[in-house]
Amino acid sequence: MSFSVKRLLSSSLFQNFVANGFWQLSNLLPPIILVPYLVNTLGGEQYGAFAFLQTLMEYGFLITDYGFLLSATKRVAQASSPAERAKIFANVVFIKLTLVGILALFFFLGFGLIFSQEYSVGTIGFLLLAILGYSLFPMWYFQGIEKFKFISILNALSKLLLMGTILYLVNERDDLTYAVVAYSIAYLFMGGVGFIYALRSFGTPVFKLLSIKEIKLLLKEGGYFFTSSLMPTIYTHLPVVVLKFFTNNLFVGLFSLSLKIVTIAKYTLLAFVNVLYPRICRKATQLSIQELNAYLKKVYTPLWIACLLGCGLLFGLAPFIVHLVDIEKGSINILVFVLRILSAVPILVATHAWFSLPLMAYGHAKLYSYAILYGSIFALLWQGTCVVLWQRNSLLLLYGISIAVPLTEFIIGGAFYAYYRKLKHLLEQKTT
Repeated sequence: MSFSVKRLLSSSLFQNFVANGFWQLSNLLPPIILVPYLVNTLGGEQYGAFAFLQTLMEYGFLITDYGFLLSATKRVAQASSPAERAKIFANVVFIKLTLVGILALFFFLGFGLIFSQEYSVGTIGFLLLAILGYSLFPMWYFQGIEKFKFISILNALSKLLLMGTILYLVNERDDLTYAVVAYSIAYLFMGGVGFIYALRSFGTPVFKLLSIKEIKLLLKEGGYFFTSSLMPTIYTHLPVVVLKFFTNNLFVGLFSLSLKIVTIAKYTLLAFVNVLYPRICRKATQLSIQELNAYLKKVYTPLWIACLLGCGLLFGLAPFIVHLVDIEKGSINILVFVLRILSAVPILVATHAWFSLPLMAYGHAKLYSYAILYGSIFALLWQGTCVVLWQRNSLLLLYGISIAVPLTEFIIGGAFYAYYRKLKHLLEQKTT
C-alpha cells in the first residue's frame, strides 16, 4: 500500500466520508424495507394518505430547521471557542422549539378545518411529536464539529427502532396512525439522545446564554438558507398536495413511491456534500478561488461520476424496481414512467451542488437563494398550468407534474453556474 493511500485512509475527511456512508446506509435500508411493506399492508390508497402526512412532516422538518443545517453549521465550524459554540447552540435550539410551537397551532387548525374526516387529532399529535424529535436533534452542531461517527451510529439505531416499530404495529389497512406513531418514537429517540449528548458536552448551563441580539443574527443568517431550502421542498413535495386535492390517494401513492426511490439516491449524494461543506467553508478563508476549485474538483469528481452511474441504473432497472411492491397491473406502467422521469433528478442536483458550494462558502447566500427562487417560480408556474389544463385528467396531471421536478433542477443548475462564474470573476479581479 502506497504512502498516499495510507494518508488518504487516515485522513479525517475520508473517515467522515465513511461515517456518512454508514449514515446513508442506515437511511437507505428503511425505505427499501418499509415502502414495499407499507404499500402492501396499507394498500395503494392508504399509502397515499400516509404519503401526504409524510409530506407535511417534511415541511415541518424544513420549517423548524430554518436553514440552520447550513448557516449554524458554518457558525459552529468557524467558532473560535467552546463558549461561542455553546452560545450558538442555546439560541438555535430556542428558535427551533419556538417554531415547533407555532407549527403545532397551524397544524391543528388546518387539519380541523380541512381533513378532520380523514385524519384524527391523535394522528396529527403524533405527527407533531415526530417533528419535535427531529427539531431536538442538533445535526447542525455535530456537522460543525465534524462528529460524524456519533450521528451515524445514533441515526442507525433510530432507523432500526423505526423499522421494528412499524413491522410490529402496522399489520392491517387501518393502521395508518400506528405508522405515524412509529415515526414519532424513532425521531424522539434520536432527538432526545442527540440533544442530551450535545448539552452535556458543554459542561455549563447553556440556556443562560440566550441573547436577543444573537437570535436576530441567527434568524437573519438562516433566513437566506431557509428561503432557498423552502422553495425546493415546496416544488418537490407540492405535487403530492396538488394530487391530493385534484386526483385521489392512489395517484398520490404512485408519485410518492417514485419520489421516495429517487430521493434515496438524491440524499445519498447530499450527505457527502454535507461532509464537504464545513471543510470547504474553512478552506474558503485560506485558499484562493482557483485553489478551492482545484480542491473541489479533486474530491467531488468521483461522487459526480458515481451519481451519474446510479441514475443510469435507476432508469434502466425501473421495471424491476416497481415489482418490489404489490400494486394493480394497470398502475405498473404508470409507476415505471414516473420513476424514469424522476431518475434524472440526482445527477442534476449533483451538478448544481458543484457550483453552489463555493457560493455558500464565500458567504453569498443571497445568490444561492436567488437561484433556488428562479427554479421554484418556474415549478409553481408549471404545476399551476398543469392543474389548469389537466385537472380533469388525472393521468396527464400526474405526468405533467412529474416532468416539472427535473426541469426545475436543470434551471436551478443553470442559475448556480451563472452566479459561480460571476463570483469567480470578481474574486480573480481582487487577486490581480
